[in-house]
Amino acid sequence: MVRQLVVTAVLVEGPSKHEVVRDYGATRGWVITLVQRRLAEGDAGLWPRLRRPLRSPRLRSPPSWEVVHGAPIDIF
Repeated sequence: MVRQLVVTAVLVEGPSKHEVVRDYGATRGWVITLVQRRLAEGDAGLWPRLRRPLRSPRLRSPPSWEVVHGAPIDIF
């Protein structure tokens, strides 16, 4: 796993982030993000993140409409 290799290079082997960026062809921001996530979350922080929202804030289900407006939706 490339992510684990990059983080290990920074944390264990001790080169600067600049050297890791140069040697592995990664961006500086990506290396910094991976190291911060690894320190905060452990190995779970190295897994890819979802890029899509978990829910749509504009989408409303009929029960929530009834709670807000006090009446069922009458489409027809």
